[in-house]
Amino acid sequence: MLDLFKTKINKAWGLYITDRHLRFIEVGGDPKNWEISCVGKINLAPGTVENGLIKNGELLKNALERLRNEAFPAPIKSPYVIVNLAEEHSFSRIIQLPPLAKNEFDEAIKWEVESNIPLPVEKVYISWQLLPKKDTAEKKESVFLAATPKNIIDNLLEILRSAKLIPVAIESESTALIRSLAQTQSFPPPEIPLMVVNLKEYCSHIIVFSSRVVILSTTSENSSQKFDAAIENAFRIKQEDAEKFRQRIGWNMNEELGRKLIEATEIPFSALQKDIAGSISFFSSNSGKEIKEILLTGEKYHKWKDFDKYLEKEMGLPVKWHGGWNPNIWPLNCPYVTEEKEEYNIAIGLALRKLEEDF
Repeated sequence: MLDLFKTKINKAWGLYITDRHLRFIEVGGDPKNWEISCVGKINLAPGTVENGLIKNGELLKNALERLRNEAFPAPIKSPYVIVNLAEEHSFSRIIQLPPLAKNEFDEAIKWEVESNIPLPVEKVYISWQLLPKKDTAEKKESVFLAATPKNIIDNLLEILRSAKLIPVAIESESTALIRSLAQTQSFPPPEIPLMVVNLKEYCSHIIVFSSRVVILSTTSENSSQKFDAAIENAFRIKQEDAEKFRQRIGWNMNEELGRKLIEATEIPFSALQKDIAGSISFFSSNSGKEIKEILLTGEKYHKWKDFDKYLEKEMGLPVKWHGGWNPNIWPLNCPYVTEEKEEYNIAIGLALRKLEEDF
């Protein structure tokens, strides 16, 4: 998380940048009673952003300007924006520190970065957060440490400012996602440690959090695209047909085609399962707590028919899709909102940060 400055602002909007789209959400109200006041989405030209890195700043600038003008129900007036940081380009660790005074933590964190992050400390932006203690008698402090290369953030800031936007914060996708999901209906109580697996098009994010604090965030290469490619190769069909195949048949052990799909996607599934299991083991060994449930979310969750049931069987843990947005939060007759409301999860989480903090 990076705060660029603190000042009082009336409105800020969450901007979620992916390889394929720009999505934004502006919210109004207060933390307990809010609704979406403005929403939008546009496609990005191929080559604008690749694997979370900006490759063509001019194309992105033009897209941002078009996004503001095509917002629903009216163009965005506020220049203040809270934007995501692609998770795969940040380094994060949990470190242990002795009890320190507040003014001593920053210096101690700097030394820890030099020991734990594979980049020179002068070339990264650093953020950190104290984690809840396992018990009150514990003497050492656990700290979630994150570092991001300065050139990635500086490039993003330059493009946002060239589009006449004022970035007030840059935040990790995992933090924004957890804030967002915590606002949905039937979200588990905060005291229960949970894992969220966000199945994206080009990668999957595995997030473990406890007391609504992100404890672990890692990226798996086993993405929706990898599953599509395995199906395309096995059945010798085009990508669009592979997507339809997943949506219609899915991971259904009771159907012949479902069993063939499971066999075809065994390699990416096993690799993803291994990444999930490794994260569960890491969290348990470092916290003394157990993960009791896995929540799935994704930008296009309809492409994962029965995936939750199959993953539950293989993991031996309860697995379920989590959505549950109240329809009343969306503007009436919004043309952008389809059955895929989950694709706005991170944009909503970014926007909600404005209601949590007095910039």
